[in-house]
Amino acid sequence: MTSRKRKLNDNKDKNNAKKLNVGMPDDWREEDTVLIKSYKTQSPNEKIAAFDLDETLIRPKGKNKFPKNADDWQFTYSFIPNKLKKLVEDGFRVVIFSNQNGFSRIDSKKNAKIKEEQFKIKINNIFKILDIPIMIFCAVEKDKFRKPCKGIWNTFLEKYNKVDINYEKSFYCGDAAGRPEGWKRGVKKDHSDNDRKFALNCNLKFYTPEEYFMNEKPATFKLVSDPNILKNRKIALFEPSDKPLIPEDKHIEMIIFVGYPGSGKSHFAKKYLLPKGYVHINQDTLKTADKCLKAAENELEMKHSVVIDNTNPSKDKRIKFIKIAKKLNIPVRCFKFETDEEISLHNNKYRQIVKDETLIPNIAYRFYNSNYSEPTLSEGYEEIKKINFIPSFDEKSQE
Repeated sequence: MTSRKRKLNDNKDKNNAKKLNVGMPDDWREEDTVLIKSYKTQSPNEKIAAFDLDETLIRPKGKNKFPKNADDWQFTYSFIPNKLKKLVEDGFRVVIFSNQNGFSRIDSKKNAKIKEEQFKIKINNIFKILDIPIMIFCAVEKDKFRKPCKGIWNTFLEKYNKVDINYEKSFYCGDAAGRPEGWKRGVKKDHSDNDRKFALNCNLKFYTPEEYFMNEKPATFKLVSDPNILKNRKIALFEPSDKPLIPEDKHIEMIIFVGYPGSGKSHFAKKYLLPKGYVHINQDTLKTADKCLKAAENELEMKHSVVIDNTNPSKDKRIKFIKIAKKLNIPVRCFKFETDEEISLHNNKYRQIVKDETLIPNIAYRFYNSNYSEPTLSEGYEEIKKINFIPSFDEKSQE
């Protein structure tokens, strides 16, 4: 783009902003990282009819994927206004929960302010047409309020709907349902499964727009990294389970972990090994591989058992530690964490949102996969234990 064109565009944006600021409603409010608007008088209600916004209640006109301006929208189905009015008549409270990427305060994008103002105008117009008591909650950052996390739902319950919910009658409807390519003839796969997961996290019945508005039968779907399948399964913490986790004679040893970032290695070490006197060797703390090797050797020389809590995907990485132990006649065991990549990625995101930890970049997972070699006894281990992932939480609210 030439500098002249860029200048013309900048002037156009400024003019648009001035136009949008004229008569802008001031009844929007922001709590934490959630934009909220309420229309008409509302009361707390045990029956909640909750909806996603884009591609559920509305969509752009024509074949556009994203709206071009505040007027570029239409109801996904023409009868949606009547359907929502009927819900209110039947005693439901109607609420919209929406992720909005375009006007993040942290990762501010070009024209973010204008996009936000256009969005607010659009919602004001939609609410006027619907003409029912309704609220919208918009998550604008990638944090605990963003679907599928239930922070945005908790905000609604704790501050705007302080009554017990009737979960038998309440529901959530959204289009991001994890449906695969070809779930319906000529239809592409869903862009994500966030809406279905949001409903699961909030204990709400879930419908897709096709199911709720068109009475279609539920389509096939697959959740990416579904941790719910792990919650109640009965499985041993480690295998083989006929040998104890900690040697009965408590002899000095080295344990080498192998597993994805976010597979539960550090949690396992802190819960089961460190209280038994094992020294924690971790590159996140020591910063370099050489420092990890040196620390491990020093601790073994002082007759301290050590646990090497790194990803250790390759034989070459592991063998460096094994050589140190063998030189000192110290036995070595390998703990291979069975948590798969999808669940590890989920755990990574969970820790960022719930525990405010730094998000591990995806390149770390690609590095692990490209360098991985299956640990074998021939590397010099006395035993290889498989460690199964069993979710545990510090408090009930984190589940």
